[in-house]
Amino acid sequence: GPAPADYALLARLHGLELLDDFYTELDEAEQIARAGDGYREPATLHAVRAFARIGDPSDARARFSAMDPAHVPTLLRRLSDAYRGLGKYDDAAIVLGDILATSSDNLELCAVHERLFQLAGELDDRAASLNAARGLVAAVHRANDPRCSAIADERLRAPAFACPSRPVGQGAARPPG
Repeated sequence: GPAPADYALLARLHGLELLDDFYTELDEAEQIARAGDGYREPATLHAVRAFARIGDPSDARARFSAMDPAHVPTLLRRLSDAYRGLGKYDDAAIVLGDILATSSDNLELCAVHERLFQLAGELDDRAASLNAARGLVAAVHRANDPRCSAIADERLRAPAFACPSRPVGQGAARPPG
């Protein structure tokens, strides 16, 4: 099992988070994650949350690759969610764009397009929502996977989402208002 020292470091991470000492929390979380499997998962969660507070999204891939190379896409998706939770929507979009530019896994790309769709909805950006919806539909066709189809069905069938025949900004009609 995990070494007692790793357990003590993990307990310390909770205290550092409560004290808003995100730099130390990030450094120590990385040490625990690199040490072994015992507490890698909770340590990487701490690292993601701390990085979302203080990190530059353009440095995320390199930082997480050094910490846990086998789980970089998952960590980046979690980071985009953490950024969204903090209201750092531009940072979330940068991280999602990084995944889109580097991944060839169709199911992963489907999950990223879903997050882009959610992000556009949170920003109440109709044009971005339409573009994200198109990206999600294209991802469904590429993936040819029922899990991806289920994700798209859940997101795109929401009653609040109505898709005009042409994108906003390219001559589509806007409702009076």
